[in-house]
Amino acid sequence: MTRREYVPAHILERLSIKLEFHRYYELFRRQPYSFLLDSASDPQKLGRYSILGANPFMVYKAKRIRGDGPGPHGARVEILERFGEEKPTAVHYDVADPFDDVRNLIAAHHVERRDYSGRPVPFLAGAIGYLGYEAGYFVEDLPDTGADDLGLPDIYLMFVNSALVHCHRTGATYLSVLGRGPNDRLAHARAAHTRDRVLAALERFEKSHPPAWDQGKPSARGHVPVTAQFDEAG
Repeated sequence: MTRREYVPAHILERLSIKLEFHRYYELFRRQPYSFLLDSASDPQKLGRYSILGANPFMVYKAKRIRGDGPGPHGARVEILERFGEEKPTAVHYDVADPFDDVRNLIAAHHVERRDYSGRPVPFLAGAIGYLGYEAGYFVEDLPDTGADDLGLPDIYLMFVNSALVHCHRTGATYLSVLGRGPNDRLAHARAAHTRDRVLAALERFEKSHPPAWDQGKPSARGHVPVTAQFDEAG
């Protein structure tokens, strides 16, 4: 994977939201590859930020190829590249070391961290996903005694150019958008287009948002009629 030649343009806007941050996931959850990283820890320490979004421009999946011999296992890779509303294109191939593969992808799409070090949120754009426990087979020879009952990817990463980020310590919410293009003008135009689209969707959602997820659900403490029948066993 060679480095792509593009110019990045970043837009970060502070938003004045009218609902609790997690409620906005309802706006994104039916979109492709939606995610909500909702922090539930101490907001003064590890749980300071929550992040949500959808529509990654690329999805990377790696699944272990079970080998008969000793040593680390290779992987079968699927990459989905998405461009706006177009149907995603899929690429499949086998690779000996998916970690090297991921490093190359990150290098091909990264921006210079020092250019954005002064931003008030830690995540502006990038890869979101997981490295499963079974990804350990890619780096060392381990006993393979488990059953692959779920068939999930061992590495699953979504590469996103935009996200909503909420700081639980300050209560501030930000929209972060990274535009990419062959020149600065086009990169800024793409970032501005995405920003305007997300802001318009947020405005519509706040005007006619659905009820909270826990509204209308019966409480476990309420009066719930129960009918039971016991037969005597002699």
